[in-house]
Amino acid sequence: MLLLAVALVVAMWLVGAIFDVVGCIAAAYVWILLVTQTKALEYPGGHIWQLAFAACIVAIVASPTVAYLLGCWGRIARVALWVVDVSICQSAYDITVRGYIFATGGMRGRVCLVTGSNRGIGYETAKALAKAGAVVVFACRNAVQAQEAMSRVVRECEGKVKEGQLIFMELDLASMSSIRNFAEEFYRSNLDLHVLCLSAGALVTKPQMTDELIDLGLASNHLGHFLLLQMLLPKILSTEQTGGPIPRIVLVSSSLVFEHSSSDLAKGVTFNTDDFDMLRHFGQAKLASMMCLRVLADRLKVQGSQVPAITVHPGQVARESSDSTIRSYCKPFVRLFLKTPQEGSMAILHACCSPSALKMSGEFLMRRAPVTPPAWVDGKASKEVWAASECLVGKHFRVNALESENCSD
Repeated sequence: MLLLAVALVVAMWLVGAIFDVVGCIAAAYVWILLVTQTKALEYPGGHIWQLAFAACIVAIVASPTVAYLLGCWGRIARVALWVVDVSICQSAYDITVRGYIFATGGMRGRVCLVTGSNRGIGYETAKALAKAGAVVVFACRNAVQAQEAMSRVVRECEGKVKEGQLIFMELDLASMSSIRNFAEEFYRSNLDLHVLCLSAGALVTKPQMTDELIDLGLASNHLGHFLLLQMLLPKILSTEQTGGPIPRIVLVSSSLVFEHSSSDLAKGVTFNTDDFDMLRHFGQAKLASMMCLRVLADRLKVQGSQVPAITVHPGQVARESSDSTIRSYCKPFVRLFLKTPQEGSMAILHACCSPSALKMSGEFLMRRAPVTPPAWVDGKASKEVWAASECLVGKHFRVNALESENCSD
């Protein structure tokens, strides 16, 4: 794509084309958006918007020359083209970065549990649910950060959220014992559970093992949520039986799953130190979670439950930097290409609250539309990942008569 763009510019320069500075900047911005979105697999399998962006780039660059050849290249034409260029950039930004805005509607009387809710998209999701009237459980590892986040929600919502709506429960997804303790605490609270939002995730930079001898990245990004879901599913199903709003299970995933045609976990690989790659490791863990959630969705349907299990990609979201100086200098530039956590939470809130999402059980949603990762179509591999995950967490889990494979040493 880079060579194509360079070739186009060189060809136009050789034939004496006219280049407008504002137009060139606008074309460069749209081109960078196109490249980054394509590289990040935001449009797996191609999309009409990619063709539209490419056409806009050509139109922006060629417009001054066309106007000159038509004899109307002057001050008025230049200003008019600047307006068009800015409008194209704004539209490209709205479509690729900002995305759609979702209103949660009324959530009063519902209980929502959000993992990783002390920062980032987890925080924004929890805040929006609380603002809509829900009781929100902040399931976080760090008590101090969670309490600060809860206070921040109350402060930012300016009276629309009461302190009593927000509940902190300690949860370390890398620790299977912590997850079991969390589940016991949640059951003791006698709360229903209408939305289980599994949004926490961690990028592990090097191979590490937990105290329970489980790969840290696999535990943080898959096994922790897998066990948590096992422990809380009876509560979700009992909430469904009360006759109120249908509960939901929402897993936040990543477009990195499209980088993989198969799951390492299905092949029995649980800890790999050879040629460790941080993003590949993260993508593999997220893929395993997705495959297990699809197995769960199928089992729930067989059982007759209407609870949807949905996987969602929030888009490319800017990570929060711990360095305030770096954050302040980079934020204006980053905002041109990456979503804010609030913008990223829109896709998650759609899965958590939208009536249409109730029909999306077992789907992976990107930009609210279902897509199919290559490895996901292999139902046998998904069941193998499920069975391997059961063995690793040390607890079998069945929601119907379909038996899982027994663990083997």
